[in-house]
Amino acid sequence: MDNGIAEKYTEEYLHDMPCYILDNFQVDMAQDVLVLNAKAMKQKSTSSLGLKYEEEWDKLCKENLELTVLRKRALEGELRASRFRSVIWRLLLGALTPGSSNIWSSEAEISRKHYSTLKKSLCITPCKQKEPNYDNPLSQHDKSTWHQYFCDKELRSLIRQDVIRTFPGVDFFRGEIVQEAMINILFCYARENPTMCYRQGMHEVLAPVLFVVHCDQQAFVHAQEQGYIR
Repeated sequence: MDNGIAEKYTEEYLHDMPCYILDNFQVDMAQDVLVLNAKAMKQKSTSSLGLKYEEEWDKLCKENLELTVLRKRALEGELRASRFRSVIWRLLLGALTPGSSNIWSSEAEISRKHYSTLKKSLCITPCKQKEPNYDNPLSQHDKSTWHQYFCDKELRSLIRQDVIRTFPGVDFFRGEIVQEAMINILFCYARENPTMCYRQGMHEVLAPVLFVVHCDQQAFVHAQEQGYIR
């Protein structure tokens, strides 16, 4: 992967629930496997591991697999060793268009921008009062910035209680950056889907997706360090 692309996605690799697992705050673990430079991926390596990595990616991009086939393979455990499971999950979640690998990068970018815009729009600054008559710390008015601020604070607190208990035996989920990412993702999902909002246990649905994306990224870094991707 080109270094410029790698740096660009350092803070932007988490993507989808089906579109909320992209948190471009300060994640320092990632280059996104979705935007592997097509030209670099076609360069043949003399290493069998390098070839396998390239071939696996090429196969995923070129095969016009039906979602039912992908789902069946996933359920039967055939994708367990894949280094692109997060990409396959995105296909199954509807975040990427099957058989259209040429637009996956742009689809991911659209979701990133959507998430970034959403997160910024939900960052409320209550001290900037719009209407003193109902926009004050004691107001219960629906349009009160202060009222929404306190509701959001309570929601984040509720989510945090669950997130900090996510898979206590797995070090990956003990990191502050990962926990903050999970809180932000679940908060944005809850605010944009008020009918569903946040339900206890959603953090356990999100966690495996994050972990799989992380594992794919680690596989990419390893392949890059070994010179299989240039």
